[in-house]
Amino acid sequence: MIKYREGYEIDYIRLIELLEEAGQNDVPTDYKHLSGMVEGSKTVVTAWDFDYMVGFARLPGDEDTTGRINIIVDNEYKEQGIEEELRKRIGVFFA
Repeated sequence: MIKYREGYEIDYIRLIELLEEAGQNDVPTDYKHLSGMVEGSKTVVTAWDFDYMVGFARLPGDEDTTGRINIIVDNEYKEQGIEEELRKRIGVFFA
């Protein structure tokens, strides 16, 4: 069963794997840059299969990306509605 968590507690090693799997090679994958990206977000929601992070969504805090949500879901979990649930949960913060 997939559980969702709000907040900045992230498995950064797993986040790097998700970024690479999604082909997001333009995102720096060192801890300093990733933690800055995460902590600079207005909000972060993650999806977990027990202790394995399978999804990540964030609402960037940058003014130039207002209204844009970043979502990544593990390819093995794509057909489980996780992306839609992450979008719904993070969308609450638009109001």
